[in-house]
Amino acid sequence: IAQLQPDKAQPILQQQLPVLTQRIELILGKLKSPQAQDDAAMLPLTTWWEGLRQRYQHAELIWAEPHHIFSLPGGGDYAIPAAMFDCVADNLIDNACHKRLREPGIDITVKLSLIPFTLAISDSGSPIPRGVAQQLLNTVMPSEDGLGVGLYQAGRWAEQMGFSLTLAKNTERGVEFELKKG
Repeated sequence: IAQLQPDKAQPILQQQLPVLTQRIELILGKLKSPQAQDDAAMLPLTTWWEGLRQRYQHAELIWAEPHHIFSLPGGGDYAIPAAMFDCVADNLIDNACHKRLREPGIDITVKLSLIPFTLAISDSGSPIPRGVAQQLLNTVMPSEDGLGVGLYQAGRWAEQMGFSLTLAKNTERGVEFELKKG
């Protein structure tokens, strides 16, 4: 984009710079003290979930969680790799919010399930075009709203941590991505 359409590149780079800076800082921190970072990166699921809800409290999202997640002893305190979960959730939520700008009125749902353990982020908007959907998590894709590397990077990181990120639904009634263990 920077070479072919410099006028479009500047706003995209300005929008993505804080996210890229945060990811670079995270990687540099891991390189400096990998063991300390690995230990610090695991958070109880309930702590992470509440942090995510607070971060997006003004985004008009629908939050769906098991009603018993906070009441079962240890049930919601499953330790998760928080930085990877943040990366996946932030990418998916940000993409859905940008889609909402193009398609006003769509619902965005963030759903947590314990059995099977799944984080699903969906929107009620139009489907992803078939050609794009087939390549989306397998390669860097051109993007209307960013650099096109976010979902690819998030998917690779999820795999490295023993999770899978998939496009679980892509229909006229909406799009849903799932992050699952295994």
